[in-house]
Amino acid sequence: MREYLLKEYGVPEDIRNLVLQEAAEALSHKGTGLEELKAGLIDLLESARNLYNSLSQEARQKEEAWKERLDKVKRRVNARPRQSFFRREKEEAVLNKRTVNSLADEAKRLGTLKARADISERWVKTLEDLLEELQDLIQRVRNYKDQLRTKNAERAGSSRDSEPFTLTLPPPHLEIQGLIGAEAAKVQWDLQALLRAPEDALEQTLKFRDTDTSLAEWLQRVLKQKDHNRELWEAVERSLRELDRISDPAWDYEDAWVSNPGLGYKEKVHILGVADATDRNNPFVGEEEILNLFASNLHDRMRLQRVSTGDPHRVLFYKIEASIPAFALRGVHIYREKYEKLASERSFHIHRDFEGALEDLFPLPKEEDVVKVWTKARALKLLTNEAGYGFRDRRQGTERHHILGTSPAMALKALQKDFFTFKELEAQVKKEMEKREDELRRNPELLSQVKDRLSQALQKREGKLQDESFSEEDREVFRKELEFLRKWREELEALRPDVGQDDFPSLL
Repeated sequence: MREYLLKEYGVPEDIRNLVLQEAAEALSHKGTGLEELKAGLIDLLESARNLYNSLSQEARQKEEAWKERLDKVKRRVNARPRQSFFRREKEEAVLNKRTVNSLADEAKRLGTLKARADISERWVKTLEDLLEELQDLIQRVRNYKDQLRTKNAERAGSSRDSEPFTLTLPPPHLEIQGLIGAEAAKVQWDLQALLRAPEDALEQTLKFRDTDTSLAEWLQRVLKQKDHNRELWEAVERSLRELDRISDPAWDYEDAWVSNPGLGYKEKVHILGVADATDRNNPFVGEEEILNLFASNLHDRMRLQRVSTGDPHRVLFYKIEASIPAFALRGVHIYREKYEKLASERSFHIHRDFEGALEDLFPLPKEEDVVKVWTKARALKLLTNEAGYGFRDRRQGTERHHILGTSPAMALKALQKDFFTFKELEAQVKKEMEKREDELRRNPELLSQVKDRLSQALQKREGKLQDESFSEEDREVFRKELEFLRKWREELEALRPDVGQDDFPSLL
């Protein structure tokens, strides 16, 4: 009987699931948070301990009485029958049907009582473990909340973002506050997932939660209750101000070179994306207190354009300063430097997921093209090493010596990162190569000389690879030069000066 009851009602995993099922149902009700679950578990644990103490004490007493009765019956069974001088006295059997049934009933009652005591002990152990897990969960949720607030504060103070430039309300830490205390919001928390991996469960639930309440409806309620719930309103206000700050244009064209230096006017547009830009009941359309966070003066209000996005759960905000495109400027490298400097602190895409998936804002040549131009420019004496690796640059109208760097690695890297410098040197190489290739086709002796010099260049590059005075980065440049020189030699070997010649015999 005891083993049967333990198997049916005393499996620890079943007890745990039963408690978690009740706890999860309680957590889904308004006014219940993790602290309330903790208080409930403490009360339940105290009741389980009291029940265990009572049942275990009663079981001990019953077991002692049971053993005494068994001993008594045993003595009676083993006692020798009394005899008189004249005849043996006839005695009634000790283990008759009534006695056996009575012993069986008492054994069942004792087994049931001991099973109840054992089951209550397992409840105590299960509840103790769950309470310890829940206390750990509450602490980890608090830590997560503090980290989130710290991250938001750092982002607001330094404009350094770790999330996309799209804010979703309500602020996540308010949802977490509801999880801990009795302000439970309309979020379906998975208690078992929280206990198993709190941070993952928090992130997934707060990120992918599904709600029928639109942002406009939620914000209207917050506005009506802002005098009664200042913490919530201040959190919303902080989020909207942060949205305003991170929407500032990444580039400032004030000091940019323009084709008409007298042009001082630039179009500035602020775009506010809401679900329905024609809905006057939307706080982002009709509430002055909300709009003032984005356009607090007449100037900004004239720039503010509202557009419909069809998304009821998000508001988008962008500021655009329209001037001539950056890639049309001769000084585009200045913008690339600013872009690269700022790119480590923020994203220039609407969403982080676009990072690496879209074309680079500034076009850069492929490495093999840079190595090709670099090596040919060196072979043609267009790129020399005079107080640094450089070439004659004619882009400013007057010729000047443009220095790329003082080492091969530094110079090659500079050439690869500066699009317009690369295009200038590439144009010079192309022009010179067209002239030289025409000469090679007409002059077999010159072609033979070039092949010999190319072989000498290969030997010298191989020698440079063994020169320990150069850094590993410089020797890597020599390896790339060698690889291209070998391909170039193959092209020259295949070149036949007589191909395409049209000789016509003279009749005179």
